Amino acid sequence: MTGLTPETVAAKWEKVNDFSAGATNPESNQEMMEIIMTNLEKQKEQAAAAPAAPKSGLVSEQIFSMMKEFLARGEGKPLIPKVKAVFGFEITKAKGQKPTLIYEIDLKNG
Repeated sequence: MTGLTPETVAAKWEKVNDFSAGATNPESNQEMMEIIMTNLEKQKEQAAAAPAAPKSGLVSEQIFSMMKEFLARGEGKPLIPKVKAVFGFEITKAKGQKPTLIYEIDLKNG
């Protein structure tokens, strides 16, 4: 972290010690643990909701990741009787190269 020196902390000491907004003051260990666990659950949910960073460097990886999450939640079930097909995708970085990513979307069997 750049710019974090004793002098910068001292210059903003009033702000560092200001707990008037967003602070919690638990009155027991049980209440403190409840707050901690709630915050951990929120972080877990946020991490699960955020799309994973692409490993291949291709934008399509994020798109297929979002589609996978959508279908995993069961939101694609109404499509199955309408589409009745399995789709295969081979994604290459450049024309003529071997596929970098291969995807299958089964809207036939669920």
